[in-house]
Amino acid sequence: MATGVQASIYGGIQSFDKREHLAQINAARKDNPIKAEKVTKGCEKAKPCWLCGDLLKCKATVAEERVKKPTEKQAASRATASKVCGLANKLSKGMTKKEAFSKAWSIVRNGGLELPVTGVSFGSRQEALRKLAAYDPKDIIALLVPEASCKHDPEAIAVRVMVRGGKGIYTLGYVPRADTKVARAFLGAVPELRLIDGETKGAKIRLAAQG
Repeated sequence: MATGVQASIYGGIQSFDKREHLAQINAARKDNPIKAEKVTKGCEKAKPCWLCGDLLKCKATVAEERVKKPTEKQAASRATASKVCGLANKLSKGMTKKEAFSKAWSIVRNGGLELPVTGVSFGSRQEALRKLAAYDPKDIIALLVPEASCKHDPEAIAVRVMVRGGKGIYTLGYVPRADTKVARAFLGAVPELRLIDGETKGAKIRLAAQG
């Protein structure tokens, strides 16, 4: 028969080996400190304990059920919410919070934002596009670089490219003026560059929210 102390702790279960249970707790502590600490606080009658197997329900089991691993759907939902909040926080520096969250949700929901690169017909940029087409897209690195010294638009953001293993960096064009507020939230990221073939060659960049 369990002692009064044992009965209050273990819900009155008979023939319970406290020393064995504590040994199991000590062993479990190495694998899961949270479970091990909580199980020492006592048990309530219900169903088999996850640790000792007796017909009782440890408070540790109750706590474990509350913090079960989320389902894939729940995990995906949380990841999406995290991306939206993170991006909205960056976007809010150039727009209202309502606009920022609306735009962030749209970008995350669509898997990113694709923007055309403007000014690709200026100077020798068409020739540069033809040369870039000969490389593996994975070897082409695009960067977004603010150009406050731009005479036409001090808010301009240049799209510069470089080839992995190559020398130098080239200004391929610019982010559309109407999208510079959004693009500023992606400064420091490496956008995906997609070349567009045709009589007049072009390019697009894809901005993706980070998790």
